[in-house]
Amino acid sequence: MLRSTFYQQSLLEVDPDEVRLARCSFERGLRDVLPKLVSVDDFRVLHPSAEGAETCDPLVLTGMLLLQFRFNLADEELISRCRRDLGFRYALALGKHVAPPSVASLKRFRAAIRDLKGPD
Repeated sequence: MLRSTFYQQSLLEVDPDEVRLARCSFERGLRDVLPKLVSVDDFRVLHPSAEGAETCDPLVLTGMLLLQFRFNLADEELISRCRRDLGFRYALALGKHVAPPSVASLKRFRAAIRDLKGPD
């Protein structure tokens, strides 16, 4: 008999304890701290026009860069972890059927941030 599990719920509804995220884990803290550090308005200069295709959420991309730095991951490894790792998905608040941004989007975002803030 199958039991109802958190796999059948939206990831936004999952308690991080069910995903077995340690209380002091980076992923658990990132979800709470990131919106306090930066806001979507901080990235408006990167996309001054409202025309064109919708852009990826800059908070998700920033979170991905922080996860990449923390766990020393290559771009492709990061995207793979964001697709399958429940801790990463929880940290980025990616819903059940929401795919993470692509490698190309991540690279464009990183380049735009470097152009804006400098290489360091």
